[in-house]
Amino acid sequence: MSYYAYTDDSHKECFKVLAKNIITEPDRRRAYYCPCCNAIFGFRAQSSTNKPPHFYKLPSSQHNINCWMPYIEGISGEVTPEDARNFTLEGFYEGVISSKERELHNNSSENKGDKDKKPVSSTMHLNTIRNLYKFCILQDNNYKVVDELKVKDILVSRKTAFYYSRFAFGKRLVEAQYSGYSDKTIFLNYPFGKEQSLFTVVLNFDDEALFRKTKNKTYGNEKPILVFSKWSYKESNGRIYVRTKIINTHQVVAL
Repeated sequence: MSYYAYTDDSHKECFKVLAKNIITEPDRRRAYYCPCCNAIFGFRAQSSTNKPPHFYKLPSSQHNINCWMPYIEGISGEVTPEDARNFTLEGFYEGVISSKERELHNNSSENKGDKDKKPVSSTMHLNTIRNLYKFCILQDNNYKVVDELKVKDILVSRKTAFYYSRFAFGKRLVEAQYSGYSDKTIFLNYPFGKEQSLFTVVLNFDDEALFRKTKNKTYGNEKPILVFSKWSYKESNGRIYVRTKIINTHQVVAL
């Protein structure tokens, strides 16, 4: 599903439509195109369970192999525009880095079952990296998440590559592709799924146990890797490197 779609397979901005703006019966019945590929979408009005108006893929249609939409289908739970209330980048970041499992150097057995716990306070409804990613994929890039904060100010991915063709900095959720590792460093390529990367994403670690744990869940992964962190960048030999220091394994999610 998606909260926006296109009326033409060129996916030009002028053909973009928001589900909340669909009013007339002809518009309700016509076919639309997936935000990323040429899969055919239909429209659903607000349901009896108060699910907002949205577009959905017709069963007879299939997503393109390079489409980003299928990756959110495996993320359980519903995310709606209402979930963005109380969201802040700073609050989300502080929640992620301060969540349980920060001190991994003790390598205790109680940590081994901690997989994708909710890293953020329950007062924030978008409280996992997966759900934040799903929220950003479902909404248009210019959708105002809260106040003046837009989806394109949060997500650095194929979907927002137009805005991040050279670098990224500050607190952002980055979607990238596993590339390799060296001593306490993991390398990713941005954007995911492209033969020619725009820049290299560098994850640095001070803690050896944290590095090993994160490497184990990203090594050889062929699906997108999501990283929420505070980023900086530099250029070296004509190549852009977007860097961060990882201090909590919850900052890195392999879909």
